[in-house]
Amino acid sequence: MALSFAVPSIDLSGDVLVRRTGAFSKQRMRLQDVQRVVAVSRDAITHEETIVVFQAAGTVEFWISEFDQNFNGVMNQLKSVLPGFLGLEDFVAPEPFEPIEKVLWARTGL
Repeated sequence: MALSFAVPSIDLSGDVLVRRTGAFSKQRMRLQDVQRVVAVSRDAITHEETIVVFQAAGTVEFWISEFDQNFNGVMNQLKSVLPGFLGLEDFVAPEPFEPIEKVLWARTGL
């Protein structure tokens, strides 16, 4: 399967999330550094977009978009590697373009 460099893609390899946003741009975050995972619905002017934010200690954040290639595959993988990960089931705003947020997972013992 050929990947387009115009569309960002994400991959979960071992315990490392990788988001590629072009031919030479990669962002990485190790799952062991993640403290909390939060889903956010945002207004992207012509449509709504679901962003999943991975928060680490301090201000370090890594995010993925529902429009990234392999988004659903990574979300399914996270259910098996992060115990108690909720996923995006029932993540729907009561009104169109109403911002919502849902904690999908948080590290225990913090």
